[in-house]
Amino acid sequence: MKPTLLLGRLRLSIRALYLLHGLGWFLAFAAGLLAVIYVGDRMLDYPRGVRLLQIFLFGPLAVYLLWRWVLAPAATPLTDDDLAVLIERSHPELRERFITALQAAQDPAIAKSAHPSLLAQVQREAEGLLAKIGIARALRPKPALYASGLGLGALALLALGAWSQGELAGIFARRLLAQDAPWPRRTELALVLKDRQGEVLLETVLRGEVELELPRTSSLRVEVRAIGDVPAEARFVTGGARLDKVSRQSQDEQSSAHFVHTYRDIAEGFEFWVESGDDVDREPLVRVTTYPAPVVRTLWSRVEPPSYLPAPLARAAAKALPHGNVSALSGSRAELVLLVEGETSRAIASLDPQPDPSWGERELERLKELPAAPEGLGFQASPGLQAFRLADLPIAGESPLQLRLFLEDKKGRRPERPNVYVITPQVDELPSAAVRVIGSPLRSVSPQALLLAVAEWSDDHDVARATWTAREDQLGAREASAAARALEREVLEATRAFDEREFLERRGQRQRTSYRAVVAVELSELAGAGVPTQPGSAVALLASATDRRPEAPRVDSASVTLVVVDERELLQRLSTSLEEIRAEAEQLRSGEQRFLALLEETRAAFGDAVTPGAWTKEDTRFDRAEAFAEARRLAERFSGLAQTVVLNRVGIGLDEREDTSAAAARAEMRETDALQRALRALVEAPESAEAALEAGLELKLLDALSRDPRTVSERPPVVALLEIGRDFASLALRELPGAQEAARALAEVEQPEAVLPALERLLAAQRRVCETAARICAGLHRWDSFESILLDFKRTLDNFLRFRRAFGDSDK
Repeated sequence: MKPTLLLGRLRLSIRALYLLHGLGWFLAFAAGLLAVIYVGDRMLDYPRGVRLLQIFLFGPLAVYLLWRWVLAPAATPLTDDDLAVLIERSHPELRERFITALQAAQDPAIAKSAHPSLLAQVQREAEGLLAKIGIARALRPKPALYASGLGLGALALLALGAWSQGELAGIFARRLLAQDAPWPRRTELALVLKDRQGEVLLETVLRGEVELELPRTSSLRVEVRAIGDVPAEARFVTGGARLDKVSRQSQDEQSSAHFVHTYRDIAEGFEFWVESGDDVDREPLVRVTTYPAPVVRTLWSRVEPPSYLPAPLARAAAKALPHGNVSALSGSRAELVLLVEGETSRAIASLDPQPDPSWGERELERLKELPAAPEGLGFQASPGLQAFRLADLPIAGESPLQLRLFLEDKKGRRPERPNVYVITPQVDELPSAAVRVIGSPLRSVSPQALLLAVAEWSDDHDVARATWTAREDQLGAREASAAARALEREVLEATRAFDEREFLERRGQRQRTSYRAVVAVELSELAGAGVPTQPGSAVALLASATDRRPEAPRVDSASVTLVVVDERELLQRLSTSLEEIRAEAEQLRSGEQRFLALLEETRAAFGDAVTPGAWTKEDTRFDRAEAFAEARRLAERFSGLAQTVVLNRVGIGLDEREDTSAAAARAEMRETDALQRALRALVEAPESAEAALEAGLELKLLDALSRDPRTVSERPPVVALLEIGRDFASLALRELPGAQEAARALAEVEQPEAVLPALERLLAAQRRVCETAARICAGLHRWDSFESILLDFKRTLDNFLRFRRAFGDSDK
């Protein structure tokens, strides 16, 4: 083989190896550099500046390495001498003969100076040696092959990744050239901005910057929905300074948000963004600005009292208040006026609970001019004030109402917290009447018999009316046999005149004063109204008084059934009952001695702790006549005329007076009638009437006062004394069982130290009963017939007798 051909092949092989080696390392380096840039950009999402810096740094480096590893080796010159030296180093047997032959063949000077035969011989030997050797020993292809394999492998991986992730490869290529190409994230955050009531302000914000304008002191609710992977928490970065971490919340059907954060009471503008997962850029960036919200600067209310109030009360109840909390009588009407600062589209009012279904949300009337404030509630006018008015605000019911005022801003948004005021109906200041009926059975012989209805109420409110309703009943039956007949009688004037100043002072001190008025009805009036008043008829009378409550007037009532009897029939019943009463008195008298002995023992033990009163005299003997004389006096004081007759007859029988005939009873009644006529003459002088009242003769005085009802209203003890009689009777009847129980407890005492306390309880009960026993007879204040009077009086004697026996057994 000619040396020139061998050297040409060797030169080509060496250049090919250099090319493979440089390209391999360059491709490996470029693939590695791209992988590092991709991973860093994918994780850190390099901004455009960083990506531009990458171009300026890694671009020149790549060009330099390409020239250094690929282009420079390819441009390096390879001479024949260099190749010959390389061949002789790889083939030591040539011993520089190849170089000599090559130089002799190429250098004309050597060819001229050397012998032609010798030169030919050297060339033949060189060609012979070259025919036996190759260029493979002169080359080392392994490094080039390794480098090319590494580069081709890196290039293959890079191509495979680009092919499998074409979208990402395109995004990376554009980002590598510093173009705007955002990476797709595993987590994409979408924001929904709402106010506190849940109204959506901005929905599904993903990118860019968002401007939001809110009223001051409002709140912003930020709901974040994670698209893709949902991290465990999100970070709300406010102005780059504050970091609020919010944990993931469970989703519900109403909201698809994974994270919720609320900015409360926003006073000034700010900006924020949300970071979570791999969405760590500052997008979307929300900038919040604020504007003044409408506020109430001045507010007053006027109260119009209910129409049912009398003129003085209406003047006192009308008022103007420097606030929206109104407390007034139920049935009043209020008017609210408010001055608002700030742009307000409208003002809305609502009541909770609603007074009626038609009263929903109401828009306040916008006033064109600022109204004049009530006296004492002045205000300073300033630019930008708007006036609104809510008229005809009802104050009804018994429970407080909540008035809510919403001031909508210029964008029609309602505030998160409305202005709340309390409307309080004052039901306790409305009139309240309580009716009591005071009466006695009617007699046909006394056409001036009196029946009273007393209406009592508190505070300075008028009782509207008091009404008598008469109803004819069958004798002994309760059902009406004829239609009811009404006798309407106006309530008499109260015990004192209304004083507006005193009312206001008392109201401020939360004091209550009771008042009463009287309605009187006589038998003659019933007869004039068509009510039967013949002996044997029964009349049911109902007295009622109504207050002035406007919504549902309340009626308080009380009733009494009166039996009209004849005097002869009355006396006949009394005569037949006296024998039974005498028998009871004999049994009563049989226990006197043991009772008086017990009194002496207890008085000796306890001194003045026991005061028998009218039941004993100096000689410790029981004075029956004095005791029942006291009963007669008490009966005259607390009972009706017919009851007085009954007790008089009882007293006559127990006094063992022989004259028990009807004539004696009539004489007694004539004396009573004479006394009644005498008392009528005393009515003209209030001092004499008061003296008669203190003497205890109520019935005659009431009968006399019926001629002038004002006298009754000026003498309130009339009713009080009748109440005292009933209280005495109730006390005595309550003490009887207690005394018996105390006696049994004393009899069962086993330990000596317990005797004294038991005896003290027994004597205390004895003392109270002894002082009130006679009053039991006088306390019978309302009966349906005279027969029930006699039966109850007999029952009273039975109880008193059992009481005596209980005391008699206790001395054991």
